[in-house]
Amino acid sequence: MNADVIDALRPFLSTLLFVFWSLLHSIFADQGVKRRIEMFLGPKTNRWYRFVYVVISIISLSAVMVPVYLWPGEVLWALQGFPGIALSFIRFASLAGLLLTAVRTDMGDFLGLSHMAGKKNDDILVVSGAYSWVRHPLYSFGFVVIWSSPGMTAGALALSVAASLYLWLGSYHEEAGLRRVFGEQYIKYAEEVPRLIPSRPRNRR
Repeated sequence: MNADVIDALRPFLSTLLFVFWSLLHSIFADQGVKRRIEMFLGPKTNRWYRFVYVVISIISLSAVMVPVYLWPGEVLWALQGFPGIALSFIRFASLAGLLLTAVRTDMGDFLGLSHMAGKKNDDILVVSGAYSWVRHPLYSFGFVVIWSSPGMTAGALALSVAASLYLWLGSYHEEAGLRRVFGEQYIKYAEEVPRLIPSRPRNRR
């Protein structure tokens, strides 16, 4: 492979790494895989598995993003002036909304800290706040954060498409788990609240 081909492929290295990361992320999130690891390493694995999984996921995902900044590729658009400022504001607001929505969930359980402390939290279906507008507000905010960039390179575009596809597929995978946990309660909630595109919560139970 000559140098020109390597240079042409470099902007898409992050996308290839992200696809590989997504596969591993999904595999180790699977309950069957977790049970096999627990059988191999012992019953105490359940306490620290979630925390280690989250930490490794964050660190590895950060590493995946590095190549797209080192070799961004061709600049496809770079909005200046008011349009650029407006998109930057939308991205900042969406990121803030994502963080605020995440806080509404049990962060200790999400990060695995509750499991490490030996606490067993009851499963509660959150349907207020952003969850009254859309079933997966974290994913919805994520889409806006991804696509509200005032500038886009070839490498960033490929990565954005891959990340969007991952979020879209992830929403279906997550819903399967929520239906198993909450049953009819979640089915009725899903009938009234859209999956990813928010709508005004009028006359909803």
